[in-house]
Amino acid sequence: MLGSNAPWVQSPGSNTPGSKQPGLKSPGALRTMKNRVFEDCGFGCQVHHLTYCLIVAYATQRTLFLKSQGWNYNRNGWHAVFQPVSKTCTDVVPDNNTMLSAAAPNANRFSVVHLPILDLVSPYHPYTPNAIPKDLSERLIRAHGEPAVWWVGQFASYLLRPLDPLQEFLVQAKRKLRFRNKSPIVGVHIRRTDKYLEASFYSVEEYFKFVELFFEQEERRRGTKLQRRAFIATDDPSVIDEARRKMSTCIRSEFETSSKNWIVTAGLETVTQLPWFFYICSYEILGDPTVAETASLPSRYSFDSLRGIVLDIHVLSKCSYLVCTFSSNWGFTLDFLKANLVAVTIDGASVMVGNVNGVLQRLKDMISPEIITWHCLNHRLELAVGDTVKKVGGGVNHVCRLAYELMQTDHTDASHASLDREWVFVHGQGPESVAVEAHEGKA
Repeated sequence: MLGSNAPWVQSPGSNTPGSKQPGLKSPGALRTMKNRVFEDCGFGCQVHHLTYCLIVAYATQRTLFLKSQGWNYNRNGWHAVFQPVSKTCTDVVPDNNTMLSAAAPNANRFSVVHLPILDLVSPYHPYTPNAIPKDLSERLIRAHGEPAVWWVGQFASYLLRPLDPLQEFLVQAKRKLRFRNKSPIVGVHIRRTDKYLEASFYSVEEYFKFVELFFEQEERRRGTKLQRRAFIATDDPSVIDEARRKMSTCIRSEFETSSKNWIVTAGLETVTQLPWFFYICSYEILGDPTVAETASLPSRYSFDSLRGIVLDIHVLSKCSYLVCTFSSNWGFTLDFLKANLVAVTIDGASVMVGNVNGVLQRLKDMISPEIITWHCLNHRLELAVGDTVKKVGGGVNHVCRLAYELMQTDHTDASHASLDREWVFVHGQGPESVAVEAHEGKA
Protein backbone atom coordinates (compact mmCIF):
# COMPACT_ATOMS: atom_id res chain seq x y z
CA MET A 1 0.00 0.00 0.00
CA LEU A 2 1.03 3.63 -0.13
CA GLY A 3 3.62 4.77 2.37
CA SER A 4 2.61 6.44 5.60
CA ASN A 5 3.44 9.90 4.26
CA ALA A 6 0.93 9.63 1.43
CA PRO A 7 -1.83 12.26 1.47
CA TRP A 8 -4.70 9.79 1.80
CA VAL A 9 -3.56 6.72 3.74
CA GLN A 10 -6.62 4.93 5.11
CA SER A 11 -7.09 2.64 8.06
CA PRO A 12 -7.74 -1.12 7.82
CA GLY A 13 -11.14 -1.81 6.35
CA SER A 14 -10.92 1.12 3.96
CA ASN A 15 -11.62 0.98 0.26
CA THR A 16 -8.19 -0.25 -0.88
CA PRO A 17 -7.05 -3.52 -2.50
CA GLY A 18 -5.27 -4.78 0.60
CA SER A 19 -8.31 -4.26 2.81
CA LYS A 20 -10.57 -6.17 0.43
CA GLN A 21 -8.18 -9.16 0.44
CA PRO A 22 -8.24 -10.04 -3.26
CA GLY A 23 -9.15 -13.61 -4.07
CA LEU A 24 -11.38 -14.16 -1.02
CA LYS A 25 -15.12 -14.58 -1.04
CA SER A 26 -17.60 -16.34 1.15
CA PRO A 27 -17.88 -19.99 0.04
CA GLY A 28 -21.61 -19.71 0.51
CA ALA A 29 -21.95 -17.31 -2.41
CA LEU A 30 -19.27 -18.70 -4.67
CA ARG A 31 -18.81 -17.42 -8.21
CA THR A 32 -15.48 -18.58 -9.52
CA MET A 33 -12.85 -17.82 -12.09
CA LYS A 34 -10.31 -20.45 -13.11
CA ASN A 35 -6.79 -20.11 -14.40
CA ARG A 36 -3.90 -22.37 -15.29
CA VAL A 37 -0.26 -21.40 -14.91
CA PHE A 38 0.89 -21.42 -18.52
CA GLU A 39 4.15 -23.20 -19.28
CA ASP A 40 4.97 -21.52 -22.58
CA CYS A 41 6.64 -18.50 -21.00
CA GLY A 42 9.01 -17.76 -18.13
CA PHE A 43 8.28 -16.95 -14.50
CA GLY A 44 7.90 -13.19 -14.90
CA CYS A 45 5.50 -13.70 -17.79
CA GLN A 46 3.48 -16.19 -15.72
CA VAL A 47 3.25 -13.80 -12.77
CA HIS A 48 2.00 -11.03 -15.04
CA HIS A 49 -0.66 -13.35 -16.43
CA LEU A 50 -1.76 -14.31 -12.91
CA THR A 51 -1.80 -10.65 -11.93
CA TYR A 52 -4.20 -9.85 -14.75
CA CYS A 53 -6.38 -12.81 -13.69
CA LEU A 54 -6.50 -11.64 -10.07
CA ILE A 55 -7.34 -8.09 -11.13
CA VAL A 56 -10.24 -9.35 -13.25
CA ALA A 57 -11.45 -11.61 -10.41
CA TYR A 58 -11.27 -8.68 -7.99
CA ALA A 59 -13.16 -6.39 -10.35
CA THR A 60 -15.90 -8.94 -11.08
CA GLN A 61 -16.16 -10.07 -7.43
CA ARG A 62 -15.26 -13.67 -8.19
CA THR A 63 -12.93 -16.10 -6.42
CA LEU A 64 -9.82 -17.02 -8.38
CA PHE A 65 -8.91 -20.72 -8.45
CA LEU A 66 -5.41 -21.48 -9.63
CA LYS A 67 -4.69 -24.84 -11.27
CA SER A 68 -0.94 -25.33 -11.05
CA GLN A 69 -0.23 -29.02 -10.50
CA GLY A 70 2.64 -30.04 -12.76
CA TRP A 71 3.93 -26.44 -12.94
CA ASN A 72 7.20 -26.40 -14.84
CA TYR A 73 9.08 -24.72 -11.96
CA ASN A 74 7.68 -27.01 -9.25
CA ARG A 75 5.57 -30.09 -10.03
CA ASN A 76 3.73 -29.70 -6.72
CA GLY A 77 2.29 -26.42 -7.93
CA TRP A 78 2.31 -22.72 -7.15
CA HIS A 79 1.03 -23.16 -3.61
CA ALA A 80 4.02 -25.32 -2.69
CA VAL A 81 6.16 -22.19 -2.99
CA PHE A 82 3.86 -19.20 -2.43
CA GLN A 83 0.95 -18.58 -0.10
CA PRO A 84 -2.43 -19.58 -1.56
CA VAL A 85 -4.49 -16.97 -3.36
CA SER A 86 -7.32 -17.68 -0.90
CA LYS A 87 -7.07 -19.08 2.61
CA THR A 88 -10.65 -20.37 2.58
CA CYS A 89 -11.29 -21.47 -1.02
CA THR A 90 -8.42 -23.77 -1.89
CA ASP A 91 -10.06 -26.74 -3.66
CA VAL A 92 -10.10 -26.46 -7.42
CA VAL A 93 -13.61 -26.36 -8.85
CA PRO A 94 -14.11 -29.34 -11.21
CA ASP A 95 -14.54 -28.69 -14.90
CA ASN A 96 -18.14 -28.63 -16.06
CA ASN A 97 -20.25 -27.50 -18.97
CA THR A 98 -20.88 -24.05 -17.52
CA MET A 99 -17.28 -22.95 -17.90
CA LEU A 100 -16.56 -20.36 -20.59
CA SER A 101 -14.22 -17.47 -21.17
CA ALA A 102 -14.65 -14.55 -18.80
CA ALA A 103 -14.37 -12.31 -21.86
CA ALA A 104 -17.64 -13.66 -23.26
CA PRO A 105 -20.52 -11.12 -23.29
CA ASN A 106 -22.77 -13.44 -21.24
CA ALA A 107 -20.11 -14.52 -18.72
CA ASN A 108 -22.07 -13.04 -15.81
CA ARG A 109 -24.75 -15.71 -16.26
CA PHE A 110 -22.39 -18.50 -15.24
CA SER A 111 -20.91 -19.41 -11.88
CA VAL A 112 -17.65 -20.74 -13.34
CA VAL A 113 -15.62 -19.00 -16.02
CA HIS A 114 -12.02 -19.29 -17.12
CA LEU A 115 -9.46 -16.73 -18.21
CA PRO A 116 -7.33 -17.39 -21.28
CA ILE A 117 -3.88 -15.86 -21.52
CA LEU A 118 -4.13 -12.12 -22.14
CA ASP A 119 -2.70 -12.40 -25.66
CA LEU A 120 -5.91 -14.19 -26.69
CA VAL A 121 -8.45 -11.89 -25.04
CA SER A 122 -10.42 -9.72 -27.46
CA PRO A 123 -12.00 -7.37 -26.75
CA TYR A 124 -10.19 -6.42 -23.55
CA HIS A 125 -11.96 -6.38 -20.22
CA PRO A 126 -12.57 -2.78 -19.16
CA TYR A 127 -10.43 -3.43 -16.06
CA THR A 128 -7.37 -4.78 -17.89
CA PRO A 129 -4.24 -2.72 -17.13
CA ASN A 130 -3.58 0.12 -17.70
CA ALA A 131 -7.06 0.67 -16.23
CA ILE A 132 -7.42 1.61 -12.55
CA PRO A 133 -10.60 1.64 -10.41
CA LYS A 134 -12.66 4.78 -10.79
CA ASP A 135 -13.21 5.09 -7.04
CA LEU A 136 -9.44 5.20 -6.46
CA SER A 137 -8.42 7.08 -9.57
CA GLU A 138 -8.57 10.67 -8.31
CA ARG A 139 -6.51 9.92 -5.21
CA LEU A 140 -4.07 7.66 -7.05
CA ILE A 141 -3.43 10.20 -9.79
CA ARG A 142 -2.79 12.82 -7.13
CA ALA A 143 -0.45 10.59 -5.10
CA HIS A 144 1.48 8.64 -7.73
CA GLY A 145 3.18 9.42 -11.04
CA GLU A 146 2.20 6.03 -12.54
CA PRO A 147 -1.10 4.95 -10.98
CA ALA A 148 -1.42 1.81 -13.12
CA VAL A 149 2.03 0.62 -12.01
CA TRP A 150 1.07 1.07 -8.36
CA TRP A 151 -2.20 -0.80 -8.94
CA VAL A 152 -0.54 -3.76 -10.67
CA GLY A 153 2.18 -3.83 -8.01
CA GLN A 154 -0.37 -4.39 -5.22
CA PHE A 155 -1.70 -7.54 -6.88
CA ALA A 156 1.71 -8.88 -7.92
CA SER A 157 2.94 -8.38 -4.36
CA TYR A 158 -0.07 -10.30 -3.02
CA LEU A 159 0.56 -13.22 -5.37
CA LEU A 160 4.27 -13.42 -4.50
CA ARG A 161 3.89 -13.78 -0.72
CA PRO A 162 6.42 -16.56 -0.01
CA LEU A 163 5.91 -19.57 2.20
CA ASP A 164 8.34 -19.85 5.12
CA PRO A 165 11.02 -21.94 3.32
CA LEU A 166 11.26 -19.46 0.45
CA GLN A 167 11.18 -16.52 2.86
CA GLU A 168 14.09 -18.00 4.81
CA PHE A 169 16.01 -18.54 1.57
CA LEU A 170 15.53 -14.88 0.62
CA VAL A 171 16.74 -13.69 4.03
CA GLN A 172 19.87 -15.86 3.92
CA ALA A 173 20.61 -15.04 0.27
CA LYS A 174 20.41 -11.29 0.92
CA ARG A 175 22.75 -11.72 3.88
CA LYS A 176 25.20 -13.61 1.66
CA LEU A 177 25.02 -10.82 -0.92
CA ARG A 178 25.64 -8.23 1.82
CA PHE A 179 22.62 -6.41 0.46
CA ARG A 180 21.40 -3.50 2.53
CA ASN A 181 19.23 -0.70 1.27
CA LYS A 182 20.18 1.89 3.89
CA SER A 183 22.26 3.74 1.29
CA PRO A 184 21.51 4.19 -2.43
CA ILE A 185 22.01 1.11 -4.57
CA VAL A 186 21.12 0.65 -8.22
CA GLY A 187 19.67 -2.61 -9.52
CA VAL A 188 20.87 -3.65 -12.96
CA HIS A 189 19.23 -6.49 -14.90
CA ILE A 190 21.28 -7.85 -17.80
CA ARG A 191 19.73 -10.78 -19.65
CA ARG A 192 21.94 -12.38 -22.26
CA THR A 193 21.43 -16.08 -22.99
CA ASP A 194 18.40 -16.03 -25.29
CA LYS A 195 17.89 -12.31 -25.89
CA TYR A 196 20.36 -11.95 -28.75
CA LEU A 197 17.57 -13.31 -30.94
CA GLU A 198 15.16 -10.54 -29.91
CA ALA A 199 17.10 -7.36 -29.23
CA SER A 200 20.39 -5.59 -29.68
CA PHE A 201 23.40 -6.37 -27.49
CA TYR A 202 24.36 -3.81 -24.84
CA SER A 203 27.70 -3.83 -23.08
CA VAL A 204 28.12 -3.64 -19.32
CA GLU A 205 29.50 -0.11 -19.76
CA GLU A 206 26.33 0.94 -21.56
CA TYR A 207 24.22 0.00 -18.54
CA PHE A 208 26.60 1.63 -16.07
CA LYS A 209 26.54 4.92 -17.90
CA PHE A 210 23.01 5.32 -16.52
CA VAL A 211 23.94 3.91 -13.12
CA GLU A 212 26.58 6.63 -12.81
CA LEU A 213 24.10 9.27 -13.94
CA PHE A 214 21.82 8.29 -11.06
CA PHE A 215 24.62 8.64 -8.49
CA GLU A 216 25.71 12.01 -9.90
CA GLN A 217 22.14 13.30 -9.60
CA GLU A 218 21.80 11.92 -6.06
CA GLU A 219 25.06 13.56 -5.00
CA ARG A 220 23.88 16.92 -6.28
CA ARG A 221 20.55 16.48 -4.52
CA ARG A 222 22.08 15.39 -1.20
CA GLY A 223 25.19 17.59 -1.35
CA THR A 224 27.53 14.76 -0.35
CA LYS A 225 29.69 12.09 -1.96
CA LEU A 226 28.07 8.65 -2.19
CA GLN A 227 29.52 5.17 -2.27
CA ARG A 228 28.83 3.53 -5.64
CA ARG A 229 26.92 0.28 -5.16
CA ALA A 230 25.12 -1.82 -7.75
CA PHE A 231 23.33 -5.17 -7.67
CA ILE A 232 23.48 -7.17 -10.90
CA ALA A 233 20.83 -9.75 -11.77
CA THR A 234 21.72 -11.77 -14.85
CA ASP A 235 21.46 -15.18 -16.49
CA ASP A 236 25.14 -15.07 -17.51
CA PRO A 237 27.62 -15.54 -14.61
CA SER A 238 30.44 -13.96 -16.61
CA VAL A 239 28.59 -10.62 -16.58
CA ILE A 240 29.10 -10.24 -12.81
CA ASP A 241 32.82 -10.99 -13.10
CA GLU A 242 33.11 -8.60 -16.04
CA ALA A 243 31.40 -5.80 -14.12
CA ARG A 244 33.63 -6.31 -11.08
CA ARG A 245 36.72 -6.24 -13.27
CA LYS A 246 35.77 -3.16 -15.25
CA MET A 247 33.92 -1.07 -12.67
CA SER A 248 36.24 -1.36 -9.68
CA THR A 249 38.68 1.25 -11.10
CA CYS A 250 37.99 4.92 -11.68
CA ILE A 251 37.92 5.62 -15.43
CA ARG A 252 37.14 8.67 -17.48
CA SER A 253 36.41 9.79 -21.02
CA GLU A 254 36.60 13.39 -22.23
CA PHE A 255 33.67 15.16 -23.84
CA GLU A 256 34.08 15.55 -27.60
CA THR A 257 31.63 17.50 -29.75
CA SER A 258 32.69 15.75 -32.95
CA SER A 259 31.66 12.23 -33.87
CA LYS A 260 35.03 10.86 -32.72
CA ASN A 261 34.87 8.28 -29.94
CA TRP A 262 37.44 8.43 -27.15
CA ILE A 263 38.99 5.15 -26.07
CA VAL A 264 38.82 4.68 -22.31
CA THR A 265 41.35 2.45 -20.59
CA ALA A 266 41.81 1.07 -17.08
CA GLY A 267 45.39 -0.09 -16.67
CA LEU A 268 46.42 -1.89 -19.85
CA GLU A 269 42.95 -3.08 -20.77
CA THR A 270 40.74 -1.21 -23.19
CA VAL A 271 37.36 -0.90 -21.52
CA THR A 272 35.01 0.88 -23.88
CA GLN A 273 34.44 3.65 -26.38
CA LEU A 274 32.20 6.52 -25.38
CA PRO A 275 31.35 9.76 -27.23
CA TRP A 276 30.82 11.94 -24.15
CA PHE A 277 32.22 12.96 -20.77
CA PHE A 278 31.81 10.03 -18.42
CA TYR A 279 33.06 8.81 -15.03
CA ILE A 280 32.89 5.42 -13.35
CA CYS A 281 34.49 5.28 -9.92
CA SER A 282 35.09 2.34 -7.56
CA TYR A 283 31.86 0.37 -7.72
CA GLU A 284 30.96 -2.28 -5.20
CA ILE A 285 29.25 -4.92 -7.33
CA LEU A 286 26.76 -7.22 -5.62
CA GLY A 287 25.71 -10.40 -7.39
CA ASP A 288 25.87 -14.17 -7.11
CA PRO A 289 27.26 -16.07 -10.14
CA THR A 290 25.77 -19.33 -8.82
CA VAL A 291 22.29 -17.79 -8.96
CA ALA A 292 23.02 -16.55 -12.48
CA GLU A 293 24.02 -20.08 -13.46
CA THR A 294 20.59 -21.44 -12.48
CA ALA A 295 18.96 -18.90 -14.82
CA SER A 296 20.90 -20.15 -17.85
CA LEU A 297 18.98 -21.97 -20.56
CA PRO A 298 19.77 -25.62 -19.62
CA SER A 299 18.45 -25.21 -16.05
CA ARG A 300 15.94 -22.38 -16.47
CA TYR A 301 12.85 -24.45 -15.56
CA SER A 302 13.96 -25.91 -12.25
CA PHE A 303 13.23 -25.21 -8.60
CA ASP A 304 16.73 -23.78 -8.08
CA SER A 305 16.12 -21.48 -11.03
CA LEU A 306 12.78 -20.43 -9.53
CA ARG A 307 14.40 -19.51 -6.22
CA GLY A 308 17.10 -17.60 -8.08
CA ILE A 309 14.69 -15.57 -10.21
CA VAL A 310 12.49 -14.79 -7.18
CA LEU A 311 15.63 -13.59 -5.38
CA ASP A 312 16.61 -11.40 -8.35
CA ILE A 313 13.14 -9.85 -8.57
CA HIS A 314 12.97 -9.33 -4.80
CA VAL A 315 16.38 -7.66 -4.53
CA LEU A 316 15.85 -5.54 -7.65
CA SER A 317 12.57 -4.29 -6.17
CA LYS A 318 14.39 -3.21 -2.99
CA CYS A 319 16.96 -1.12 -4.88
CA SER A 320 16.83 2.66 -5.12
CA TYR A 321 16.81 2.68 -8.90
CA LEU A 322 16.57 0.23 -11.81
CA VAL A 323 18.51 0.10 -15.06
CA CYS A 324 17.62 -2.57 -17.60
CA THR A 325 16.18 -3.08 -21.06
CA PHE A 326 12.56 -3.91 -21.84
CA SER A 327 13.51 -5.88 -24.89
CA SER A 328 12.10 -9.39 -24.91
CA ASN A 329 8.94 -11.15 -26.07
CA TRP A 330 7.88 -8.66 -28.71
CA GLY A 331 4.25 -9.15 -29.67
CA PHE A 332 1.27 -7.11 -30.74
CA THR A 333 -2.49 -7.25 -30.42
CA LEU A 334 -5.20 -6.44 -32.93
CA ASP A 335 -7.09 -4.21 -30.52
CA PHE A 336 -5.94 -1.05 -32.29
CA LEU A 337 -7.08 -1.82 -35.86
CA LYS A 338 -8.97 1.41 -36.46
CA ALA A 339 -9.65 3.32 -39.63
CA ASN A 340 -8.23 6.49 -38.12
CA LEU A 341 -5.05 4.90 -36.75
CA VAL A 342 -2.21 6.52 -38.66
CA ALA A 343 0.87 5.87 -36.54
CA VAL A 344 2.38 3.54 -34.01
CA THR A 345 5.31 4.42 -31.74
CA ILE A 346 7.54 1.51 -30.85
CA ASP A 347 10.09 2.85 -28.40
CA GLY A 348 9.44 6.46 -27.53
CA ALA A 349 13.07 7.35 -28.18
CA SER A 350 13.91 5.83 -24.82
CA VAL A 351 17.38 5.02 -23.64
CA MET A 352 19.25 1.94 -24.82
CA VAL A 353 16.85 1.24 -27.69
CA GLY A 354 18.18 -0.72 -30.63
CA ASN A 355 16.73 -2.39 -33.67
CA VAL A 356 14.15 -4.99 -32.70
CA ASN A 357 14.18 -7.79 -35.22
CA GLY A 358 11.26 -7.65 -37.65
CA VAL A 359 9.11 -5.22 -35.65
CA LEU A 360 8.63 -2.63 -38.38
CA GLN A 361 7.70 -5.21 -41.00
CA ARG A 362 5.34 -7.00 -38.62
CA LEU A 363 3.52 -3.75 -37.95
CA LYS A 364 3.15 -3.06 -41.66
CA ASP A 365 1.97 -6.63 -42.37
CA MET A 366 -0.51 -6.65 -39.50
CA ILE A 367 -1.96 -3.15 -39.82
CA SER A 368 -1.25 -1.53 -43.16
CA PRO A 369 1.70 -1.06 -45.55
CA GLU A 370 1.07 2.69 -45.18
CA ILE A 371 1.31 2.74 -41.39
CA ILE A 372 3.84 5.21 -40.02
CA THR A 373 6.19 3.78 -37.42
CA TRP A 374 7.47 6.56 -35.20
CA HIS A 375 10.61 5.51 -33.39
CA CYS A 376 12.65 8.66 -32.88
CA LEU A 377 12.06 12.11 -31.45
CA ASN A 378 13.40 13.58 -34.71
CA HIS A 379 10.38 12.19 -36.54
CA ARG A 380 7.31 14.42 -36.62
CA LEU A 381 3.86 13.43 -37.79
CA GLU A 382 1.23 15.31 -39.74
CA LEU A 383 -2.10 14.66 -38.02
CA ALA A 384 -5.67 15.49 -38.91
CA VAL A 385 -8.34 15.97 -36.27
CA GLY A 386 -9.41 12.57 -34.97
CA ASP A 387 -6.26 10.73 -36.00
CA THR A 388 -5.15 8.24 -33.37
CA VAL A 389 -1.58 7.54 -32.34
CA LYS A 390 -1.16 4.40 -30.27
CA LYS A 391 1.81 3.30 -28.20
CA VAL A 392 2.33 -0.46 -28.48
CA GLY A 393 4.78 -2.34 -26.32
CA GLY A 394 4.08 -6.05 -26.30
CA GLY A 395 7.80 -6.53 -25.82
CA VAL A 396 8.76 -6.57 -22.18
CA ASN A 397 11.52 -7.71 -19.92
CA HIS A 398 9.17 -9.31 -17.41
CA VAL A 399 11.76 -9.63 -14.62
CA CYS A 400 12.74 -5.97 -14.54
CA ARG A 401 9.19 -4.76 -15.10
CA LEU A 402 7.90 -6.96 -12.28
CA ALA A 403 10.62 -5.64 -9.97
CA TYR A 404 9.61 -2.09 -10.89
CA GLU A 405 5.96 -2.85 -10.07
CA LEU A 406 6.88 -4.39 -6.71
CA MET A 407 9.09 -1.39 -5.97
CA GLN A 408 5.95 0.75 -5.82
CA THR A 409 4.71 -1.15 -2.75
CA ASP A 410 7.72 0.03 -0.71
CA HIS A 411 7.53 3.72 -1.58
CA THR A 412 4.89 6.40 -1.71
CA ASP A 413 5.87 7.03 -5.33
CA ALA A 414 8.74 5.26 -7.09
CA SER A 415 7.50 6.10 -10.58
CA HIS A 416 10.74 8.03 -11.15
CA ALA A 417 12.95 5.07 -10.24
CA SER A 418 13.78 3.70 -13.68
CA LEU A 419 15.59 5.04 -16.73
CA ASP A 420 13.91 2.65 -19.13
CA ARG A 421 11.17 3.20 -21.64
CA GLU A 422 7.83 3.95 -20.08
CA TRP A 423 5.92 1.15 -18.39
CA VAL A 424 3.15 -0.74 -20.16
CA PHE A 425 1.42 -3.95 -19.12
CA VAL A 426 2.17 -6.63 -21.69
CA HIS A 427 -0.72 -7.01 -24.14
CA GLY A 428 -2.68 -4.59 -21.96
CA GLN A 429 -4.45 -1.40 -22.89
CA GLY A 430 -1.56 0.84 -23.87
CA PRO A 431 -1.74 4.64 -23.89
CA GLU A 432 -3.47 6.20 -26.86
CA SER A 433 -3.56 9.81 -28.04
CA VAL A 434 -6.11 11.46 -30.32
CA ALA A 435 -5.37 14.66 -32.23
CA VAL A 436 -7.77 17.46 -31.25
CA GLU A 437 -6.53 19.85 -33.92
CA ALA A 438 -4.63 19.54 -37.17
CA HIS A 439 -0.86 19.40 -36.86
CA GLU A 440 1.81 19.94 -39.50
CA GLY A 441 4.82 17.70 -39.03
CA LYS A 442 8.17 19.41 -38.53
CA ALA A 443 11.62 17.85 -38.44
